[in-house]
Amino acid sequence: MPFVLDSRTAASPERRDLSTMLVQSRAPFNRQVTTAMRALLSIILLGNYYIWAIGNGKEKFIPFNNSVQSHPGVAASNGWHHLAAPTPVTVTVVHTSTASPFPSPTSTAIPQKIWYKAGPKGISEASGRWISSCLLNNPTWRREILTDYSSDTYVKSFYAHRPDIVNVYLSLAVPILKADFLRYLILFAEGGIWSDLDVSCEDVPIDEWIPEQYRKDTAVVVGLEFDDDDWGHDNYLRTQFASWTIMAKPGSPHFGMVIQDVMKGLQDTANENNVSISGVTYRMISDVVDVTGPKRMTRSIVRSLELQLKEPIGDKNTSGLAEPKLIGDVLILPSAAFAARQAGYPEDRGPALVSHHYAGSWKNEKGGERRR
Repeated sequence: MPFVLDSRTAASPERRDLSTMLVQSRAPFNRQVTTAMRALLSIILLGNYYIWAIGNGKEKFIPFNNSVQSHPGVAASNGWHHLAAPTPVTVTVVHTSTASPFPSPTSTAIPQKIWYKAGPKGISEASGRWISSCLLNNPTWRREILTDYSSDTYVKSFYAHRPDIVNVYLSLAVPILKADFLRYLILFAEGGIWSDLDVSCEDVPIDEWIPEQYRKDTAVVVGLEFDDDDWGHDNYLRTQFASWTIMAKPGSPHFGMVIQDVMKGLQDTANENNVSISGVTYRMISDVVDVTGPKRMTRSIVRSLELQLKEPIGDKNTSGLAEPKLIGDVLILPSAAFAARQAGYPEDRGPALVSHHYAGSWKNEKGGERRR
């Protein structure tokens, strides 16, 4: 017969002892459950705190990883978040033996990443609009904005096997020399697009910049800045490629040549003035365009092509273009592509792909914005 506690059984001592035992046994059990729940809740709260407060923004820069990193200082100072994008093309930069100072070129497509470099003042409102024009029209492309500090970290990480490169880069005190050198180092290491902050994109999607028939064989894309149709018959190279927008696959030997020539030019300048690389000032540079800028880049790429093709390359090969021209693995775009404003907006040289707004933040006695 089931036990029922009622008025008749309540008076019984045996029944009273049993009921007292049952009531008293609930307290330890309830305390055990409460303690366990508190412990579980504490573990959950501590775990969330670690992920949110301790882990946030502390990821380290991972060399040769083409994913977006939340490295402190990489994001622009205007409070933007990293642009969400599909999984990027994996890029592997191959280290060869010590006899070869540079990695070998890969067969990958040009990575869908646009590289920018911000100065100490960060991203201006105008630059923000120009950057957005490229990202909004090209949703599968990502952007990476480096600061002074994160670009130092980048170079030290990617070029740890070349201490001479790292030493020259870190020693440069003139901002524009450093910014010029950085773009070549980035394009050689990872590829993608280098874009100055004062460049906006026009309506043609980036994926259509390279004509279909050239996509397989193109490793570098440059656009004419100065296009001299009257090239004559001398050996002087009047043609100049724009350096505010450049596309490249990683590991191109042409940018290996640019890097070597830039380092030699900087060392020559230092020697001429009896100073170290760190002692080179803006006033000592004969012309930035010739030492680290677009003229230096143009001459180095052309010289590299001549070695590759074993034939002379000059203005007769590169001037007066009305449509893209592939020389070796370098695609040269007509002047309207990257320098429509400079060329007077020609109507017979293809579409304008970008606009350069000539902010010219480097044109001062210090050669650009400097750290305080």
